[in-house]
Amino acid sequence: MTLRAVNISKAYNGVKALDEVSLDFAAHGVTAIIGPNGAGKTTLIDVLTGFQRSDSGTTYLGGLEITRLPPARIARLGIVRTFQEVQTVWRESVLENVMVAVSSRREQLLRSLAPRGRRKEEERIRSHALEAIRLVGLVDRIGDTASELSYGQRKLLTLARCFAANPKWLVLDEPVSGVSPVMARDILRAIRTITDRGHVVVMIEHNMLAVREVANAVVVLDRGKVIASGNAADVLGRKDVLEAYLA
Repeated sequence: MTLRAVNISKAYNGVKALDEVSLDFAAHGVTAIIGPNGAGKTTLIDVLTGFQRSDSGTTYLGGLEITRLPPARIARLGIVRTFQEVQTVWRESVLENVMVAVSSRREQLLRSLAPRGRRKEEERIRSHALEAIRLVGLVDRIGDTASELSYGQRKLLTLARCFAANPKWLVLDEPVSGVSPVMARDILRAIRTITDRGHVVVMIEHNMLAVREVANAVVVLDRGKVIASGNAADVLGRKDVLEAYLA
């Protein structure tokens, strides 16, 4: 199932954030979106996930046009995202945070079941949540509230919540920004595990060490335009990209 953007444009107060952007995202591995501040990176993923509407152009998931669909509908189709601001329920435990993400996908099913069937479904939800928590390495904090976690651990929790929703695509906004090198390694390890299981990651990231470590493909944006895209090693080795963004 491919994710495509075709001639996407978006302006704010007359200033173009995206200018005729067309991209085909690989349906495997990790695609990193890089570029300077103000290049249009966050606007692009906002459009892809339905949090912003483009002024023109179309977006597709497989053969389905998703240009005007709301975020919740796009999430149900298999695209979930994180934000730069970590989003967790502070007073709930790690397990409860992740179970909410799973149960929200199955809410209609839960309502339709008789009590016995509901209990079995709740057990499945708990099991799936535990799997996501193990994947990101937070098993030893499972009973702690989100407020007791470090910033980096809350990023891992957010990643677990996304994975637990069982999407095909995870769109991550600066997953290792603001965390320690040790925590960055933990987050990147979780991302690799997620893609090894057949999920696809699209991530905005300024940390070039992280990009080099996990990205299979790279898209470079500048002033709302795509100036380079393709195999990560090829793009990151280009002289113009090195001079402009990686110096």
